[in-house]
Amino acid sequence: MKNILSDVEEVLEKYHKIGLMVSGGLDSTLLAYLLLHFKYKNKKTNEIVFFVVPRPDDSVVHVNRVVDYLDNHFNQPKSTIHIVGTGDLHHSKQVTSGMKEAVMNYDCDMYLSSTTTNPPELLPGYAYNKIPDINGTFYNGPVRRKSWHPKLIDIFWDYTKKDTVKIIKDMSLVDIMNITHTCTDSNYLKCGRCWQCCERTWAFKQNDFIDTGTM
Repeated sequence: MKNILSDVEEVLEKYHKIGLMVSGGLDSTLLAYLLLHFKYKNKKTNEIVFFVVPRPDDSVVHVNRVVDYLDNHFNQPKSTIHIVGTGDLHHSKQVTSGMKEAVMNYDCDMYLSSTTTNPPELLPGYAYNKIPDINGTFYNGPVRRKSWHPKLIDIFWDYTKKDTVKIIKDMSLVDIMNITHTCTDSNYLKCGRCWQCCERTWAFKQNDFIDTGTM
């Protein structure tokens, strides 16, 4: 956990205006929380700029809920959320489309992604090689690629969701569990079957921690 936290603090030291791609999910919400936590704890003046890709899972709705929570929690003025990218692309290309648009059209010093690496083991409950995607091919988990641009940092790249959940557990960030949306097969409640739901369940079990979130 110490390495992740120190990495976040280092970013705040090196860059003033930081763009953050948020999805309404657990990892991007945690990263947003940590940036604001250390900004105010260390009395920094950084500007955090939020971006979201309008995905079919109502990502804009979920991100608005998350950002409203963060603004209230840190007692700061209402943040602007910029909608970027194309949400009807294949899921493997959605975030990349948003990142490209953000880098081209906004003037942040650095842009952050909360992408984690896939778990090193098979996920219990996930139907491997049995669920075809929209193109008819079989889905074995998201293809996660490291960012392609020098102004993009995948700050969680060397970690899995097990590590990010450990931070949530150690810092007692219960609210983050309850306000975040992980499922890609449902706009609201967790389906419990998609890759993202199974990955989240795996991460909490790895930490012997109860997930109270329903989304």
